[in-house]
Amino acid sequence: MASYVTPKKNTQFIFYIGLVQQADTRLLKAIPTLAAADFNVSIDGGALAALGTTPTVTPAAGRMVKVTLSTSEMNGDNITVVCSDNAGAEWCDQIINIQTSARQIDDLAYPATSGRSMVVDAAGLVDANTVKVGATGAGTAQTARDLGASVLISSGTGTGQLDVTSGSVKATLSNGVTHGGSTAIVTMKTLTVDPGSGNGDAVIVNGGAASGATPAGHGIKVTGGAASTTGGGTSAEAIQCIGGAGAASTNGASAGIVSTGGGTTTVTGGAGIVATGTGNLDGLQTTGAGSGAGMLLTGGATGAALKATNTTGDVITVTGVAGNAAAIALAGQGSGSALKLTGGATGHGLTAIGGATSGNGIRASGTAGNSAAMNLLGQGSAAGLLTTGGDTGPGLTASGGATSGAGINALGGATGGAAINGTASVFTTALTISGGVGATITGSAGNGITVNSSGSNGHGISALGNGTGHGILATGGTTGHGLSAVGGNTSGNGIKATGTAGNSVAMNLVGQGSAAGFLSTGGATGHGMSLVGGGTSGDGLNATVTSGTELRALPTFSVQTDAGNSATAVKTNRTEATNDFWKDALLVIRTGALKGQVKKVSAYDGTTKIITVSSAFTGTPADGVVIDLVNQ
Repeated sequence: MASYVTPKKNTQFIFYIGLVQQADTRLLKAIPTLAAADFNVSIDGGALAALGTTPTVTPAAGRMVKVTLSTSEMNGDNITVVCSDNAGAEWCDQIINIQTSARQIDDLAYPATSGRSMVVDAAGLVDANTVKVGATGAGTAQTARDLGASVLISSGTGTGQLDVTSGSVKATLSNGVTHGGSTAIVTMKTLTVDPGSGNGDAVIVNGGAASGATPAGHGIKVTGGAASTTGGGTSAEAIQCIGGAGAASTNGASAGIVSTGGGTTTVTGGAGIVATGTGNLDGLQTTGAGSGAGMLLTGGATGAALKATNTTGDVITVTGVAGNAAAIALAGQGSGSALKLTGGATGHGLTAIGGATSGNGIRASGTAGNSAAMNLLGQGSAAGLLTTGGDTGPGLTASGGATSGAGINALGGATGGAAINGTASVFTTALTISGGVGATITGSAGNGITVNSSGSNGHGISALGNGTGHGILATGGTTGHGLSAVGGNTSGNGIKATGTAGNSVAMNLVGQGSAAGFLSTGGATGHGMSLVGGGTSGDGLNATVTSGTELRALPTFSVQTDAGNSATAVKTNRTEATNDFWKDALLVIRTGALKGQVKKVSAYDGTTKIITVSSAFTGTPADGVVIDLVNQ
């Protein structure tokens, strides 16, 4: 029979009650009428619900009522049963609360032999004499060593012994040591491996071979020590490698790491080193000492010396040290590239940051002769080179070769890709070029240079000539323009030319054949061309009429005082006596409150000199306002 002492949580519980009759509260009701709705249960103060089993009078025709609570109805710490006679007036209401426990008396341990007891001292501790440990009747007698007493190790080199000297245990690992588990764990503070004399390797570790879909394991997987949370203790590298020291002038020092990729002539080889950074940490960090390189890489017959691939971050980030040192110094061999980089889906192939003072992030110098310092080829719609200047430094500085080699030799894409695409912030320069020939740029079908100012009022190009040299000399291709300039988003001009102090001309343009010397198209709100004269008498635009060429100025007039002036008709100071002489011409208000408004002439009176427009201005032009006449 199951025990109900104490009531156990999540375990069926049965108890008996008596119901007091309402007619005489001194007596219990015999054979009370019971219904399902009369008995409800609440678990830990929750909503009341009818009992799953309706209580019954047990034994029949008596006064005892049997109440059964199911496992789910007992799944709480406080179980409350509410008894209420809903159908009539036979018996009185009552509430019964039951507090459950995790265990019952039946769950407690007890001696196998009834009547035996434990000895408890004054401190509440139980005395126990352990003689044997093991199965009943077959236990093993215990000794002090079994109970954790201090026992000396038997030092020696025989079977089952340890070679102990001053508390340190010596161990010898012979070649070909294996273990049967999937992971070998050795915990020690310091491990020193000495292979002895000869050219034997100190440690040889082979990773586990792949099996089915399970990949191969690492030969060595090492994690550097973590930094302390207090006291300023820094973290350490996972592996620190120091090359062997040289013994004489003919026996030089060796590299800290020599890495050779796997593979054969018929199997694709693996990389000699695979470095993956986590979080913001570098996958590989190297520092050269003295004149030695931090990393020396030599490519194979057809393989790259270094192959780096990433998906979103930078593949390689190199920062020059303080001073004037270059971040990367590379020399190609034969027809091979010194460095070949491919950017990830959103990351750059190369990110270079110059030194703290004047060192360049990348410095490329053409060799003696006519070779280019850098040869860049854009892919698809991406530029061959994208540079962003620092706070005060240019994005790219290029110096031409000793004789005729250009500092930059850039070739535009076949379908219109720009050879160089420079983007400047509000107060920085996208590209600064100087040299014998600062840059030679040739477009095949598209533009040689496309420059867009990202700032609101910044210029696309700001060019200054030296001596008799031009600030910009641009020659158009067969179908392309020598120079194509687009103004800023708001008020920046595509080209802004300012004459220097004195009488110099801001721009000097010469047309070729039937082509115009200058063709400009204004933007949505900006001018196609904005010219400002010199400081004294230099013109913003100086145009000279050659033989057979006519230079015409726009005819203008000023509004004359007249009572009939309105938003659609004004009196002019024109002298033409022919009616409708100016019909269909355009009126452009140059001055006054209505400056910039344009209307078409619908009539001109040669006698009164009154011009009428086809649609009204927003107001009446004031007396003296200057108006241009266009397209007469």
